[in-house]
Amino acid sequence: MPLKEELLMELTGLFANLEATESTIEAVEAVIKGGLTKPTVTVDNFIVIYESLSAVFDLYNPCELFKVVIQEISSLLVFFSTTSEDATAAQIIYLKNLLSLLLQIKLDIIVQINIIQSQLSEITGSSVDPSSLCIFTIGPDGQIEPGDCLPTPPPGPLLPRDEEAKIEVVIADLQSAITNIELIIIKIISIIDGSFTIDASAKYTCSDFLGIVMEFVTLLVRGKFGPELEVAANKVIAVSSISSACDAATISFFKIVLLILRQININVIGALTIIVQKLIISRGLIVTINLEELSMKPFREQELQLEDSLRELRESCLGMDRVAGELDVFLTTVTCGSEADVSIEIGKIIAKLTVLSKRSAFNIEDVGIEGLANEILGLISQATSTKLSGKQCKTIELFIIIIQNTVLTYVSQISILEQTKLQISGELKFSSVFFLPVMNEEDFENIEQNDKAQLEGLMLCGDFTERSTESIKQSFDVFEPDFNNQCNGKEVLKKAQRITAMCSSEVLPVEEVADNTRDLARCSSSLDRPLNEREISTLEFILISLNTFAVTFSSQITIVQQRLTFLTGQTVTAADLFLQFIGQDGSLYPALPLDIGNGDPALVPANMLEIPDEPWFKVGRELFLVKQWTEFRFAFSTMQIVIKSITSVLDIQGVLPPSAYFKSGPEFLVEVSSYFTMIGQGLFTSDYLYEATFNIIKCASQVSIEVSNRIILLLNSITIGIRGFQMACGSEFIIIQQKLIQIVTIPVSSLQIEGTEFNKEGEVIIYAMGSGMTPADVLQIDDRIWILRDTLFKLQTVMRCIDAGIEFYFVGLPTIEAVEPNIFLTELNRIILSLSIDITYIDLDAFDRFITWSLLFPPSGRQLESLKSIKSTVFSYCSMLAAEVSQAQSTKQDISNPTITETNATALQKQSQDVQLQIATYDLLLSSISITVDSCGMFNPMSAFGFFNKVFDFYILMVSEDNIANEELDKFATSITPSQSNGIRCITGSFEIVFVIVRIAITIYIEISTLVLTLVNTAILEITGQCPTGYELGDWNTGEGECCCDPNDQPEEETYDLEEPFLIPPTYEEPVLIDGEEPFLINGGEPVLIPGEEPVQIPFMEEPVPLFLMEEPVQINGNDSGYGEEPIQIHMWEEPIQIPMWEEPVLIGGEEPVLIGGEEPHLIGGEEPVPITFTFEEPVLIPEREPPITGPAPELPTVPPYKPAPPKPDKKFCYCRKNATVTPGPSVTPVPSPPGQSPAPGTPQSPSPAPGTPPSPTPGTPGTPPSPT
Repeated sequence: MPLKEELLMELTGLFANLEATESTIEAVEAVIKGGLTKPTVTVDNFIVIYESLSAVFDLYNPCELFKVVIQEISSLLVFFSTTSEDATAAQIIYLKNLLSLLLQIKLDIIVQINIIQSQLSEITGSSVDPSSLCIFTIGPDGQIEPGDCLPTPPPGPLLPRDEEAKIEVVIADLQSAITNIELIIIKIISIIDGSFTIDASAKYTCSDFLGIVMEFVTLLVRGKFGPELEVAANKVIAVSSISSACDAATISFFKIVLLILRQININVIGALTIIVQKLIISRGLIVTINLEELSMKPFREQELQLEDSLRELRESCLGMDRVAGELDVFLTTVTCGSEADVSIEIGKIIAKLTVLSKRSAFNIEDVGIEGLANEILGLISQATSTKLSGKQCKTIELFIIIIQNTVLTYVSQISILEQTKLQISGELKFSSVFFLPVMNEEDFENIEQNDKAQLEGLMLCGDFTERSTESIKQSFDVFEPDFNNQCNGKEVLKKAQRITAMCSSEVLPVEEVADNTRDLARCSSSLDRPLNEREISTLEFILISLNTFAVTFSSQITIVQQRLTFLTGQTVTAADLFLQFIGQDGSLYPALPLDIGNGDPALVPANMLEIPDEPWFKVGRELFLVKQWTEFRFAFSTMQIVIKSITSVLDIQGVLPPSAYFKSGPEFLVEVSSYFTMIGQGLFTSDYLYEATFNIIKCASQVSIEVSNRIILLLNSITIGIRGFQMACGSEFIIIQQKLIQIVTIPVSSLQIEGTEFNKEGEVIIYAMGSGMTPADVLQIDDRIWILRDTLFKLQTVMRCIDAGIEFYFVGLPTIEAVEPNIFLTELNRIILSLSIDITYIDLDAFDRFITWSLLFPPSGRQLESLKSIKSTVFSYCSMLAAEVSQAQSTKQDISNPTITETNATALQKQSQDVQLQIATYDLLLSSISITVDSCGMFNPMSAFGFFNKVFDFYILMVSEDNIANEELDKFATSITPSQSNGIRCITGSFEIVFVIVRIAITIYIEISTLVLTLVNTAILEITGQCPTGYELGDWNTGEGECCCDPNDQPEEETYDLEEPFLIPPTYEEPVLIDGEEPFLINGGEPVLIPGEEPVQIPFMEEPVPLFLMEEPVQINGNDSGYGEEPIQIHMWEEPIQIPMWEEPVLIGGEEPVLIGGEEPHLIGGEEPVPITFTFEEPVLIPEREPPITGPAPELPTVPPYKPAPPKPDKKFCYCRKNATVTPGPSVTPVPSPPGQSPAPGTPQSPSPAPGTPPSPTPGTPGTPPSPT
């Protein structure tokens, strides 16, 4: 028989025999009393039966007092007592002596009940409620009758607050019982030592008092906590004196009762500790801090109060943990045995342990706990005993369990408060992290190293919690013993307790946690037996704290990663830090980079800030970045729907109508935590997140009862963390775009990209983005430029508001309402997240509100970090918007085929000089950026921020105006000279990649200006008959005729023959260079057949329709994706209606819009809409809450493969003739120059008026961009 079942059987028998003994006592008292009318049994016969019972007691006492024969003989005595003759005086004396013996037996049974309950507590984690046992009893007629053996029906669904109320009643009853036990113990001790008041006139004798005490003890051992026990306790406590001193026999009974009460007291304290943990499982926080009231205080006050509470809890927790550890060690140094005498010094330690356990069980915030723990540690260190009685050893073992459970209670509270504090400010501390001194705010190198060290600690601890969680769950799956293994549940529990205790430390001991995590992994994978119930229940409670720690670590990871993104320009991963994680068996394995391409060799990673000019890798890198973009967009969409699912669960009030499918709040939390752990580990691909997200959506639909406060706390923390990851995705989107613009020659926003994502309803759809075509109309380009500039202007406005929030200074801004920082940040996040989907889309409602807000009070440290991180992201978006303006202006110049109308040679020469000055300024800016940035140094005098501001201001000015005055060019050239001469401190990676984009845009403007200069010089040729000095006769690359070329600005001559491309197998193989030749991209050569594709045959006599220069085929769709839509047939009498580009379609008669671009929603759960088949059928109203989603996740829809962007056609250029003589090139002196305007690189106009409402008001002149500091 398994041990637990055997103990339960014995306990049931003991309770049955306790009742039988009480019935026997009543039977003896009935015989002594006599007075029966129809006696049939002699007293002697009654005594003979009793002597048989006494012999059984002697035989089975103490270890087998559960035997059923005791109840059977007792039932016979009860039956005889109902028909017994009156006893003689001698028999009465004899029978009264029997009562003393029966009282001794009753006490012996109670002692055994306590022993069995203690053993069960070690196995199951708590003592057994006697009401749950099927106990047979003896009726008044002596018949043995079964007790209430029917199983208790399961309670209906209890709301968390109702369940907590029931738990609080139990806690109050247990606390009252412990208090009363201690008061009664004091009275019994005074009885034993003779100090109890003796008053001859007292109401009670010593025996009477013993009977009152036994009434209380009997109720206590039967688990009758509550009013009945309180009444019995009050009766005992009310006795202040007895009529005479107690005899030796009664004193011996009191001594036994004293031992029983002390043992029961320990068991009740242990039960109280477990019940408190049940309250924590529901409520989460049980300390006195009220988080709702705390949130109303200033951030600094919140932070200080949380720090004080955390410090006190940690000190008490550490003291308790050290006591448990020292007791564990102490037991290994002593010998335990029944033959050893009770040690007085150990008795003192046990008494102190009782006080410590009681105080912590009543209130873990008791200020005396730390001092008492230190006192006990002193007693343990001074103990000289080497042999302990078995009872004392067992008592110490029970206290170790109780104290360890209390430590877990502390850890649970510390984990929640630490998580709350970190949402305000501060960061975790790690023993392995040694921070480098930071000399100033621009000491980015040391700041970066410190943040990387912090990230390393967070990622390692995140792995520790994840691995520990998996190891614990693995230990739950052991069902059969395997004696070949070396580990047991006790070791698993010990390691798990150590891990959680260390994770709650103020400074996390990374190396120790790592060692214990590896040991736990090894132990859980080699268990010799299944875990017992106490081990399982304790480990389940540990999982709650581990989950809280995991959420904290993941949230902190994204915060530090965002800081590092600003410093390095890209996301820093565990693979970048060369971290090693712990495997299932405790071995180490290296952290691997996220495999975006699933092993596809055609995708070439692009992990550098500045993409090298390696043509043979361009397509591979483009494919990689587009794949990365689609995966991050999918991840981004999962975050939206997960937050919505969390909100839907948090919004549940009370109990919803029952459903065949039911999930609880804790089950939903498990799904969300699993998802949150994935994104915390950087697993952002659909392979990881799709099923996890689907499970959350499905589980949320099946939750039908409001969740507990602990679940609410964790879900709110996870939501905050997910919003942080959303912002990280926003940063990643713009970084990807900043890399793509270095590879493709067309605007990034025009790339035709398709992918899958979750929509707001939780359906998976295929989206399409990008136009994939070059606008053929100047007005379209002007519209695009206007939109880009308008967005740029709005972002500059947002930037000024961010700066005001950082400085908490809103003077000069048109604010009309002050809001809390969290509301301010939430609205700002909405603005930035809208840009993540479309670089020119700003949530106008959020924008209009945000720019009118100021802050009620300064932001917290964490909110300040968020503002600075978002500001860096806004800089990046501004750089991309400005770059697209330059690209659009270049395209406009290309399709407008500009000509020079000026006919005055002098004016043309002046214009030529102005353009040369403009080009020289652009060249100066390019070289200045490169030289200044490359020569940066920590001790250089000039500010990196100052240099960045000057360059960025000019950059924004350059794209915001159609014409730039020469004075502005000269002023800028002069302003950056000191930075180049004196040197700047080094910039961050995010600013470095912004400079890369700036250089690209400036290069485009140089190309634009070069074409303008060539046109001007060619006009001079046409008027004067010769090119200006330094220029020579050449030919347009378009074949339009002669032009004036710059012999010093000609493309390099290729030195190798043009060859047909050779397909390289899909591996990361570099092309072989033959005789030093560079591979040449063949644009317009023979098409390369892709495996599996066949060229389309053109029918006989059919001529292909040529596409004119720079003309692209027009895609038929509404979102410029070119996929998934069929053209609509227009009847001969119909005219198509032109809809302006910014006009929204009008819904007619409540019709739903048709999804365009193949974005059919993918129904989850396999449901199809039901058609209405009869004209008289009424539609059925759909309830607010959709029916639960069931079944597995459906397959993700297939997305057509991405086609790399075609190269932009070469810009119109004047090539010098090969036989011409090269003369010295033009020399331009940028200063002095007469005032005037530089020729425009294009002449963008405002969009022409059109019907409909424009998307946003006409932007004003962009102001000076805010400082990045």
